[in-house]
Amino acid sequence: MIELTLLDANGVALDSVRSGDAAALTAVRTYRPGDRLVIVTDQRELYVSVDAFLAPAYLYIPEGSFVFTFPTEPAELEPYAPQAFRGELHTYAAAPAVRSRGVYRNLALNPVAQRRFGGAFPFASANVETRDESVFFARNVIDGCLQNHSHGPWPYQSWGIGLSETAEIQVDFGREVKVDKMRLVLRADFPHDAYWRQGTVSLSDGTEYTFPLEKTDQAQEIAFEHMHLIRWIKLHHLVKQVMDSPFPALTEWEIWGWG
Repeated sequence: MIELTLLDANGVALDSVRSGDAAALTAVRTYRPGDRLVIVTDQRELYVSVDAFLAPAYLYIPEGSFVFTFPTEPAELEPYAPQAFRGELHTYAAAPAVRSRGVYRNLALNPVAQRRFGGAFPFASANVETRDESVFFARNVIDGCLQNHSHGPWPYQSWGIGLSETAEIQVDFGREVKVDKMRLVLRADFPHDAYWRQGTVSLSDGTEYTFPLEKTDQAQEIAFEHMHLIRWIKLHHLVKQVMDSPFPALTEWEIWGWG
């Protein structure tokens, strides 16, 4: 069972659909603050689309409910393509995804990630985000957008650390997954940007890896010594290269495995 319901800020249902399998809904409405899509399901793994201009996401929904709150203010919309969430015609869809469980993939990828937890994984969070601006939220590193030659609004959104020397970012999966490598895409808006020459990741199984990083616009792969069964992974102890720019940032964080 999958049920999609569009609610307004007062919790009034504007439209709804229920299906025993895949579900799809179309709405004619200009979004207003507080509008949200609620998905209720007896499935734990779904492909979910919340906008025609965002890629569908593979979500793990452990409690059977997922809420996506639509961005409406100009500052909230900046990390998204100019067409996303605008206009009056919108489509939503959800379908079971359990057959993809055994596929080797980027387990962190979530194009519909939000800053606040809405009931679905993967979920990214950080202890600092530059000026609390949406173009620097932690969620940006798992949205699948790899453009890293500038900074600011889409398609150059990133995780900014606000000059912090103790910045940390974590991806939670909501259940145990198997991982064997990760890939980091540093923001490369040089000379505006700096970069980290070293980082450390901690895995929920107690393992830590410290690794070097380079000044490059290419993805940098860190292979783990063996397969790890984990629920979360944290990136921290980021060591900035000494250079004039004070602004290192992360564009994308891929975590590869099965789950």
